Amino acid sequence: MKSWGIVVAVSVGLTLAGCRSQQPKPTKNNTASSSAVAHKPSAVSKLDWNADKAKSLETYMKGFGPLMQQNYSKVGAKTATKWRGLDLSKVMQKKTPITIDGHQTTVNWLPKASRGSRTKLNVVAIYADDHAGILYLFTLTENRVPRVLVSQAAPKKQVLSTTETANGELKKAFAAIVAGKPATLPAKANDTSSSQIAASSSNAASQPAHAVVFDQSFQGTWYSQNGQMTITGNSIQDPEYGNQPVYDIQERTANDTAALNGDSTKMDPAKEEWGAAYRFSQDGKSWVNVRGWYQSAGAGGFYAVTNRNLGGKTVPVLETASGGGMWVDRNYYPTQALANQYGATIYPDEHTAN
Repeated sequence: MKSWGIVVAVSVGLTLAGCRSQQPKPTKNNTASSSAVAHKPSAVSKLDWNADKAKSLETYMKGFGPLMQQNYSKVGAKTATKWRGLDLSKVMQKKTPITIDGHQTTVNWLPKASRGSRTKLNVVAIYADDHAGILYLFTLTENRVPRVLVSQAAPKKQVLSTTETANGELKKAFAAIVAGKPATLPAKANDTSSSQIAASSSNAASQPAHAVVFDQSFQGTWYSQNGQMTITGNSIQDPEYGNQPVYDIQERTANDTAALNGDSTKMDPAKEEWGAAYRFSQDGKSWVNVRGWYQSAGAGGFYAVTNRNLGGKTVPVLETASGGGMWVDRNYYPTQALANQYGATIYPDEHTAN
């Protein structure tokens, strides 16, 4: 009986082992993993851009330039176009990012239509006028939305500083071209400026608001040993010289440019007291250069705010400068007490004429 029990036990064990050996083995490519691979999103997409649309934009810019009293060159990956001393072809070769309103943004430079990026800003066309100091980037976002960026600031460490253009006509034209529709140039030369709609005295109410020239770091009342000034987003108010409206130099119209080139009949008397502002970076500082609206010679005035360590505290100091060497004229402080204490100080990073 004991031997029978052993035989039965062995037989049952072999039967169970056989059953286990017949169970289906899991496959490497099961349904769940196959599904995951199949639905993995691609970083590449097809752009709504082609050679015909690029040609349409080129034709439009050939008309847009003369209308704005400017001369735009089409920039290619191998054209070696220089803008403000920067070789744009090297920017593209190195895949250098840009900044948009101070925020760094990765860029897909002049991609083929089949190689659009879902994660980077696609720059599909570039036009530059180095003489006028204006650069346009025509872009398609990851959501295929057309966007026109403009730069007038000097590149900072080989990086282009841009903002969205306020030129409604140019934005509308690019959107139409992307949609496969014809783009029409403005009917009148003075309807738009180099980068945004002009706001003149005769129709200011119907025009868009001026772009802010002086950001929050500049705004407020500043004191020196010899006086004070108040800066708003679009003005410099000085008790000695009065109130000067200051607007972005991009707001100059074609008529303004003609006046600058010697045609006094194109001058608008309402703008004669305006200041034309240009923003740039130099010596680690963000500057605003202000010249007369119709000033064709001379460097104008320069303004920069720098945080300085005064008595162990961080204090913003407004530096004013002038001349070709950007020589310091005067430093202004947030309070009269600070101005009285530090007003005669010239800091090591400031330029002097001597």
